[in-house]
Amino acid sequence: MRFLFAFILLYGVSVVGSSFLSPQGETAELALEQAKILLPQQPSETERKAAELLVDYLHRIYDVTIPVCQEPAPGTAPVISVGATVLVPEDMDLGEVGYDIREVNGNLILTGGRRSGPTSAVLALLEEDLGCRWLARDMAPVVPKQESKRLVFVPRSYVPPFEIRDPFFIESFDSQWCAMNRTNPFILGDIPAEFGGRINFHSQYFCHTFKTLFPAKEFGESHPEFFPLIDGKRRIGDDGQLCLSNPALVPLATTKVLAAIEAEPDAELIGISQNDCKNFCQCPACAAIQEKEGSPAGPVLAFVNQIADAVRVKYPDKKIVTLAYMESFVPPKNIRPAENVIILLCTDAHTGANPFLFVDESSSFAPAMRGWRELGAVFYIWDYVVDYLHYARPYPNLHVMDHAIDFYLRNGAKGVMTQGGYTVAECAPGGALKAWCVAKKLWNPSLRLPELAREFISLYYGDAAPEMQEFFDLQEREWAVFHANAEEGDVFFFSKDFLPQARSLIAAALVKAEGDGVLIRRIRIEEFSIRYQYAYDGLPSRGELADYLANIDWLEQSMAERQMTSLSELGPVGNLFDQWRAHAQSAAQPAYSENAIRPIPNTTVFSNFPVSTVEEPELPEGSALRQPGGNTDWTIQITVANFSSRLQPGHDYVAWMPVRFEFTEVPEPGTPLFVLGQHNPEKRGNAFIGKMPKVLPDRGYCQMPLGIYRATTSRSSSILFITPYGGAPVKAFYYGALQLIPVDKYRGELPVDLPREKLY
Repeated sequence: MRFLFAFILLYGVSVVGSSFLSPQGETAELALEQAKILLPQQPSETERKAAELLVDYLHRIYDVTIPVCQEPAPGTAPVISVGATVLVPEDMDLGEVGYDIREVNGNLILTGGRRSGPTSAVLALLEEDLGCRWLARDMAPVVPKQESKRLVFVPRSYVPPFEIRDPFFIESFDSQWCAMNRTNPFILGDIPAEFGGRINFHSQYFCHTFKTLFPAKEFGESHPEFFPLIDGKRRIGDDGQLCLSNPALVPLATTKVLAAIEAEPDAELIGISQNDCKNFCQCPACAAIQEKEGSPAGPVLAFVNQIADAVRVKYPDKKIVTLAYMESFVPPKNIRPAENVIILLCTDAHTGANPFLFVDESSSFAPAMRGWRELGAVFYIWDYVVDYLHYARPYPNLHVMDHAIDFYLRNGAKGVMTQGGYTVAECAPGGALKAWCVAKKLWNPSLRLPELAREFISLYYGDAAPEMQEFFDLQEREWAVFHANAEEGDVFFFSKDFLPQARSLIAAALVKAEGDGVLIRRIRIEEFSIRYQYAYDGLPSRGELADYLANIDWLEQSMAERQMTSLSELGPVGNLFDQWRAHAQSAAQPAYSENAIRPIPNTTVFSNFPVSTVEEPELPEGSALRQPGGNTDWTIQITVANFSSRLQPGHDYVAWMPVRFEFTEVPEPGTPLFVLGQHNPEKRGNAFIGKMPKVLPDRGYCQMPLGIYRATTSRSSSILFITPYGGAPVKAFYYGALQLIPVDKYRGELPVDLPREKLY
């Protein structure tokens, strides 16, 4: 059992207020009345910008205007030296963006690294010593006023340990926000040159670039051998990798990459990486490399290294970045990355199944990460910190992210990108908060995200801060209860008390925000998440149908008012709300028996074979799910955790469902038609097969007992899915409500050969 997290804040001595950003140490001070800002004789763009920032903010804070001069130093007046003046010691190495703040003979010396220059030092002074904050795009800078004219600071040097500091939330894509919060993002969030800019990724070669090197339209017909051999056939398209052992690929790819560098000479990083799918080549040569290396990363790295070697000869300062993603997250046994290759290690192997566990509680990802370190790889982290199918759901992961960043640093990562809600700000709960907190943590990993969040909330939510602090604390407490006993594969879900408490806190916060349109909008984003979770969970009880449907109406209206069309990474919301309405109306109807459990399909997966809800007067619930045939996609899914608390472990339940078929031709009795499958992260899956009955009803629905589940836990980590059976002669399936009926309550005879499985 894990220790339940205690929400205790440990405050240290601080220079300004009680902020966790305040530096620790002996203080020095400078009288501002006679001070001047000193620049080098020929100041750089970043040095001029640093002086401009300092003049601006010192005026706002102290109501003084500090004159700026260039070397030589003026008389005996105290100076604030900005940049590479003669007052700066020559032996300092502050890397690209580090800074040094020191006192020398009564003067304040501010200098910085090669890329950022003294802007890092000036921003550190303003933020950490003087209490300025740049929290969010929709908020003016926080600038505390000082009555005294004495600038108090802590002398210190600092170089951030992460090269890449990318809080990849939509809130962080503003260039000014990035500059003031000292991020260094991969692609989104351009930092102005006067702040030193950001690392330059090639605009055409970021990630999933196998398809950029060898697009199917260009090479599919002329060179099918470039594409992967899957089950004996070449898969032509972007839904597979390349035949990486084919010797013709390397010279062609090298030529393209060298031309791309020549076209963008400022690019520092060039991505050569697998497509966004699995389907690695199974040809004998590729398979032999993969078997020898124990991972698909073997053929990938063998291919990438050859291109990197050619790039290093002509462009020794360029780096090649390749993904360790999906199956290739496991490092190869023998092949080491070339010296100019950086591994971008993705966390999908952990976060896909265990997003609310600590990363080092993963039995697969954490050992793989250590393996890359032991291989001597330089690597960055691509972390996934949101539900990409449901951006709007509350996602209490501050402690998880905090622990993860610490773990990445301890294990040698040189950079971190945390990919959160990055498409729609209006439906990204906690987006502004997490973006700022992660930016601070990536700059200084000793900071704690929950503590930073407390400061953000106190400033961002104004009069409603107490209610909003409790609102976010409530979510983290729900996570803490889950995490105290969670194991790999367990699904996190909120307690039944969570939504009522959260809605009450939001209502109280809105009262506090009355008359403040900006604050109301900020709170409404969190309200949307709570209302979305209510809709996502399905109808709680028949008596709440009117409230549940009104909540869906509110969500639709809110989306229309804010011109939102998408709530996920997959695109437009489509008919999701209509499906939820139909499911709720179905669930409000009398069940097969009062003891039956009626799971609600809360996820209809977007695909080329979309599922739709159709009216069906013959069914008690008045509607059915129509699933096209001709595919085997898991287009109907049911999260077992949403109803497993109602199951009694050790008891048996008949999985029963009414089904109607629209045949392309009528099959023989016993022909497999569809599958009710079960899957969980530990791959303990099973399936019931829906077969052609011996006798079809004259019209309408077959009443089909599909199998018997034995419940094994009240905290299931499984999903159920319904999919057509491969090759079934069915144009479309029409499913009524799936119900789990206790065996002793089932009316009628059960087939003696009815299969039995465990419901994990």
